[in-house]
Amino acid sequence: MGDIDPLEVDDDKYGKHAAKSRAQTFTIAVTCAVLLFLGNVVLSVYKPHARASGAGGDSLYKGVAANGPAKKPATRGLAGASASARFQQMGIPGGFNDRIEELIKTTGCTTNFFLAWTTPAEQFSLRYRRTVESTLRFHPHSCVIVLSNTLPKDYFQTFWNLGYNIIVERPDSEKLLKGTPAEAWLTNIAVWKEGPFFFSHITEILRLSTLWHYGGVYLDTDVIIMKALKPDLQNCLGTELAGKYGEAKVLNGAILIFEKGSRFVWEAMVEFNTTYRIDSWGWNGPELVTRVARRFQHYEQLDKDNKKKQGTKPRKLFYSGQQESDMGMKDLTILPTDAFYPIHWARVKKYFSLAEPQDQYEVWDRIQKHTYLFHYWNKVG
Repeated sequence: MGDIDPLEVDDDKYGKHAAKSRAQTFTIAVTCAVLLFLGNVVLSVYKPHARASGAGGDSLYKGVAANGPAKKPATRGLAGASASARFQQMGIPGGFNDRIEELIKTTGCTTNFFLAWTTPAEQFSLRYRRTVESTLRFHPHSCVIVLSNTLPKDYFQTFWNLGYNIIVERPDSEKLLKGTPAEAWLTNIAVWKEGPFFFSHITEILRLSTLWHYGGVYLDTDVIIMKALKPDLQNCLGTELAGKYGEAKVLNGAILIFEKGSRFVWEAMVEFNTTYRIDSWGWNGPELVTRVARRFQHYEQLDKDNKKKQGTKPRKLFYSGQQESDMGMKDLTILPTDAFYPIHWARVKKYFSLAEPQDQYEVWDRIQKHTYLFHYWNKVG
C-alpha cells in the first residue's frame, strides 16, 4: 500500500476534523483579539452607575493635577532577625493614605485591586490599558488603585466618569513600609536605585506592603481577567511551573490575592529585606514567593507531626489548592497552573498564531474551564 495523499483523505475522517480545528483556532484568535483590543465601548455598556457630582467619592478627582512629579534604585538587605517574631505583636494594619481610604469608604467597593506602574507614562500602551478594562468589566463595583509616580492622576478620568471606582495614586514608600519587616530596606535605597532591576524590585515590595495594609488583589499590568474571581479566593498564589505529578515547583507573584494583615505577606517582606539581591531579577520576585511558600509547607508538616504525637487534629498552614472547597481564610492556598498561568512564558507567542490548532483548542478549552486570569508575560501586543 502506498502513502496516503492528504488531499485524498476521506472527508468524513479528515476534512471535518480539519475544518473544526481551523474554526477553533479562529475562535481563539478572535477571542484574544477582543480581550486585548476591545476598547471603551464594552465598559460604557457595562458601566456600574452614573457618577453623581459630589457622590461616591467624586471629590477624589476634583482639582487633581494632570501630571505629578516623577521620582528618580553586591549586596544584601539589612537583616531583621526578629521580624517574624514581631508579627505576633502586630495588630491588623490600618490604611495610611487618605485618598485610598476615602475611595474604599465612600464607594463601598466589593474588592480592592492594586496595580503598579513605575516606568514612564508614555510606555503605558493599549495592551496595559486592557488589564484595567478587563478588571472593571468583570468587577464593576470594585476599587482599582494604580500606584504610580509617572502616570497623570487623571489618567483614568474617562472610566471614572462612567461610574467606575478607579484612581491613580502616588505611592509613598516610607509610609507603606513603616512598621513592616521591609522598612530597613529603605535605609539603603540610594544603593538599590543603582541596580539594573530596581524598577522591578520596587514594584515587588510595593505590592506586598500595599496588600499588607489593605488586602485585596494585586495584578501585574500584563494580565487579562477572564472571569469574575470567586469570593472564596483568599490568600492565593498561582503555580507558574508544575512538576511531573502536577505539584507546584515555581510560583509567581504577578497575581496575589491576600487578606489584610496576611501572615504570608508579612513573611514575604521579611524574606525580601533579609535576602535582597541587587543583581538578580527573579530572586526578589518569583523565587521569593516560592521560597516562602516552601517554608509554609515545612511548618505544616511539622505541625502535623506534633499534632499526631499529641493525638489532636493538625492545624493546616498550607494548602495545595487542588480543590476549591479547600479555599477560605487560610494562610496560603496554592492554585494549579491553569488558574493564573495556563501558558508558560516561553510558549505564549505560539497561541497568538495559527500553529498547531488542535493543541490550541485543547489549551483554550482548559482556559475556559479553569482560568481566572491570563498572564501573557509581556510577550504579545
